[in-house]
Parts: sequence; C-alpha cells; structure tokens
Amino acid sequence: MATLFKEEICDVLICGAGPIGLFLANELAEFEINFRIIDKIKTHSNFSKALLIAPRTLEIFDNRQFSYPLSIL
Repeated sequence: MATLFKEEICDVLICGAGPIGLFLANELAEFEINFRIIDKIKTHSNFSKALLIAPRTLEIFDNRQFSYPLSIL
C-alpha cells in the first residue's frame, strides 16, 4: 500500500496553523526543537478563523514582544 507522505520523525506535532500553532512553532524553533505543523485546511484563507484570543495568551504574547502587531488591529 502506498503512503501519501514521506515518514518524518519530529519531536512535536502541532495540529493547527492558526495564531497559536504558529506562535508555538516560533517558540520551538528558538530552542531548535524539531516540529511539524499540520492543518485540516489545505489552502490559504483571506479571513481570520481566530474569533478570540484569551487574555492569558495575550500576556504570553506580550512577554515575548509578539503583541505589537495585534495592537494595531
């Protein structure tokens, strides 16, 4: 039976390429941790799917100086 994807070994599998998944990927990359991102949506969307970002998440973003782009929205 043929497989669709080449088998890869990673330390962390991130399910979802939204703001939190991409933020986590950035954090893991800083520590040189191997990761893979998967998402159920196959194409780019022009519309946001993130209706809400929790206050604690915003605090974490702020600690990493990641919240500035969000403040201009």
